Amino acid sequence: MNYKGGVGKTTLSANIAAELANRGKHVLLIDLDPQTNLTLSFMQFEEWLALDRQERTIKHWYDDFLDSDGELSLGDLIVTPYLVNQRLENNRGRIDLICSHLELIHVDMELSSRLGGNTDRTIRSNYLRVLSRLSMKLDEIKDGYDVVLIDCPPNFNLVTQNALVASDGYVVPAKADYLSTLGIDTLIRHVHT
Repeated sequence: MNYKGGVGKTTLSANIAAELANRGKHVLLIDLDPQTNLTLSFMQFEEWLALDRQERTIKHWYDDFLDSDGELSLGDLIVTPYLVNQRLENNRGRIDLICSHLELIHVDMELSSRLGGNTDRTIRSNYLRVLSRLSMKLDEIKDGYDVVLIDCPPNFNLVTQNALVASDGYVVPAKADYLSTLGIDTLIRHVHT
């Protein structure tokens, strides 16, 4: 994650996944950026469109939670991109992907509506429920993978905070210029509070 776009977050996620899979690891990529660039780096637009029609993107997973308190498994969203995995056949590695959606940006505003309540206890409970959503569901499937990489948008919204709660660590890619490094101290402060 980084507040700045264009610093290599998606490129780094894709290339780390490819190298780990090339070394025989099973890698799950989760694309949480509404730009959907990681998703479309691993599949054709028509393939993504078919998954969208089947409601198999992370946006649909959040929609299920928002619309009906659904408990859809993340496992139902996982796809194995053919082209990249065809190149990995001899290495026994694999890359699986949970696709993003261009309308994921709207999910954050809807998630924020779930944070309120009429008592402090309710507010705390709702906040924890929203922030731990990805972590709880990732626990159900992560044992099938050596590594899970989550590509985040260039902000610190609730979807990004979900990724952080679900993660054991984080990487802040940056270019060696003023604008790319400007928000890093603030980002790290937000992560640790």
